[in-house]
Amino acid sequence: MKKFFKYLFLIIVIIIALSFFFDLNTAHIDEAQVCDQISENICQVDKPIFETNTPQIFVSCELKNPPGETQVKFSWCFLENGRTKVDAVVLNNGDEIGNIDMYSSLNKPNNGWPIGDYEVVIKILDTEKEPLVKAFYVR
Repeated sequence: MKKFFKYLFLIIVIIIALSFFFDLNTAHIDEAQVCDQISENICQVDKPIFETNTPQIFVSCELKNPPGETQVKFSWCFLENGRTKVDAVVLNNGDEIGNIDMYSSLNKPNNGWPIGDYEVVIKILDTEKEPLVKAFYVR
């Protein structure tokens, strides 16, 4: 009977380890940051507060373990007085695999950025994975 429980325990540990391994090896978004300058397709420093005259706002992230032709949607929203969609863009990794740095950006509106809370929703399309939401503020 002790052998049975040892084997059962070992099987459970293996199943948990494999499920963790396979979850890590599916496409997911990590390390989202916002900034006003991009370098090598990523924000070097996360800067979640901007001035109304900031020329351009970037969001970058790392797309990890994607298969080829993975589509990632960046949806920019202004959150004051409800939720207003500002822009959306869909990027594709093409045939690149491995970890890929991606970014999206918005240019300053003609009258400057409206003061308030914003967010960028980053979603891998055609998956059930929860989107990653990156918030920032314009003052």
